[in-house]
Amino acid sequence: MPTSRPVLVSARRKLEWARQHIATLEREIATFTATLPPPVEVDEDDLHLYLVPKIPEPPEHLALIAGDAVQNLHAALDHAVYALSLAAEPGLNESQTEFPIYNTAAGFFGKGMGKTKHLSDRARAFIEAQQPYNDPGPEKGLLWFLHTLSITDKHRKIPLVLTYVRSDRMSATPGAKMKLFTDGMFGATTEGAPIIGTYTIPGQRYVVGFETGILIGPGVAAHRQ
Repeated sequence: MPTSRPVLVSARRKLEWARQHIATLEREIATFTATLPPPVEVDEDDLHLYLVPKIPEPPEHLALIAGDAVQNLHAALDHAVYALSLAAEPGLNESQTEFPIYNTAAGFFGKGMGKTKHLSDRARAFIEAQQPYNDPGPEKGLLWFLHTLSITDKHRKIPLVLTYVRSDRMSATPGAKMKLFTDGMFGATTEGAPIIGTYTIPGQRYVVGFETGILIGPGVAAHRQ
């Protein structure tokens, strides 16, 4: 079966378009996070709290750009399968092919294999090897994450959450205790300011740096198929 580069032109263009969306998303996120207020440190005896005066919602257009990137990445996989299938069987209808993504073996062999039946044995074996169900945590892999985000984006806005991540490392000081609230899971508030981290070092001071970012897709419901 012919598998020369020209066969995959459409898939490569989709992939490149996705990369451009990702680059745009990274620039937009950097612009947004640069305007955020830095955490404020508050002392309460040996307990030091890190607070954020105000946590704004990420701009809505970030979710739209993320959705465009996700759909083009997903489409690149489908384009590749269709192109390789068409090279083997000219005149094939595109509705008969797709890049299957399953987190259960039963789902893949029951439904997914039918979408790749026009491919070579080698190509089918490669696709089967990439399936999320082959991983110990099938719903934590990148391919399943892409699949789930694609489904979400078709029905609603992809969730985005502002995060504060510690940018340095704390040495193992005896008696030190530290807890960080990241991925949007903030602690209780102090005078209306959400707590993003705490640490306790008896008799010592320690400055903790934070970096801001955007978490894409938290809370996206996983499903089995």
